[in-house]
Amino acid sequence: MTPRGTIEGAASSLVASVPVLEWRAAPGEKEGMHSHPAMVVYVLSGSKIRFSTPDGKSDERQSAPGTVIWSEPITHAAENLGPGDAHSILIELKGKTAKK
Repeated sequence: MTPRGTIEGAASSLVASVPVLEWRAAPGEKEGMHSHPAMVVYVLSGSKIRFSTPDGKSDERQSAPGTVIWSEPITHAAENLGPGDAHSILIELKGKTAKK
């Protein structure tokens, strides 16, 4: 994931800055186990993604461009199952973190 900056401002007294990340993955590309706090994901180009969690469970999800997804804090690995490149913007929220 590539950091793309932060959203700064006084929108909330609880949030001073919010990390904004860009995620890209070619078909077949895998990303190892990692964690995110609660976040909003905006899908720029959709693909089918397999998410795996530390308990060994996995889930396949397909999202279309323009989809907005809310995610609670999570620890997972990801694999792009294709058919095309996956490209999303992740807006991570401070405060709620994933259980390890």
